[in-house]
Amino acid sequence: SAWSPNILIPDYRDHDHTNTPCCGLLTDSMVNQEYETKILNVDRPTLKITLHKLGFICSRPRHFVRRWVFSLPNKKDGAWVRIIAESDTKDQLALAYKYYESYRIGGIHEYEFVIGAKIRDVQTFFELLGCSLIAEQHTYEEQYRHPKRKNIKIEIDEWPLIPLYVEIEGKNKNEVMRTLIHLGFNKTQSQPITTKMVYKKYGLDLHAYKKLSFKHTPTNNDPGVLKKHNAIGMPD
Repeated sequence: SAWSPNILIPDYRDHDHTNTPCCGLLTDSMVNQEYETKILNVDRPTLKITLHKLGFICSRPRHFVRRWVFSLPNKKDGAWVRIIAESDTKDQLALAYKYYESYRIGGIHEYEFVIGAKIRDVQTFFELLGCSLIAEQHTYEEQYRHPKRKNIKIEIDEWPLIPLYVEIEGKNKNEVMRTLIHLGFNKTQSQPITTKMVYKKYGLDLHAYKKLSFKHTPTNNDPGVLKKHNAIGMPD
């Protein structure tokens, strides 16, 4: 399979590997630091009206997303790799390494790139490296950008079984928080956490679902319902 033309592949011979261990870890300079936060339980119509008033433009209409999440061979806490296939980018897959150093804005580290490959081939490749498939997850995403604030990205995320949430991403913490306020939210609504932690807030264990889709309807016997919560994620 062909690599994306946007990716430069360095010549292995041009680097001194004397002190480079086999299967070495990514260094800080190779991984991007992400500044983003989530706002939970958002009303889509109200948010879209606000975005329009502030001059945001829909840069990617609502589209279907499939993701496959894998644990790493070293079982590093807060780290995982994933494959993403989106309905509006045919024949391309986004591969990413993500690591939550801390649950604050700026505490996420990511290394992501796009390739042209078959999903099964990439899954097999990850498995040969010792990664274990955690789950396949289906979602919908919709993105907004501002023509004058090019570093800001607003993403409306729909996941099965929980209310939709919005992600605000920017170049630094101050930019993210300013955007949050401009959108009509307050600082206490900022949730710089993983999606697994979002599910836990609704009484659900995200990784209990090996294949999570919008066809899924929870019951009180559902393996994803955490103890002391009922089927809709509220305390009994």
